Amino acid sequence: MLLLTSFYPEIGALVNDGFLEVRLINRLGPSIVRAWSILAPLAYEVRLTRQEPMWAGFEYIAVLQERQTREKRLARYPQWFRARVRAETEARTPTTEE
Repeated sequence: MLLLTSFYPEIGALVNDGFLEVRLINRLGPSIVRAWSILAPLAYEVRLTRQEPMWAGFEYIAVLQERQTREKRLARYPQWFRARVRAETEARTPTTEE
């Protein structure tokens, strides 16, 4: 648990700040996504009570890895189909940006 809650958020911060390229953590991708799916419910609860973005770096790299995996799977299809799937996905994805 300590590894998950300290290592991955730091890796996410390094990626976000541009000190580490995403491609360098690709081998960790499946474990990052799996670990985040387990930890996410706890993170969301903690965020509600503390009003802070706890483990945001961890979530950031998990989302990047999920997106990269989806793009790899779509790469074999024609461009028009990839654009359609992306548009449908974006339409269903809620955003919290202002």
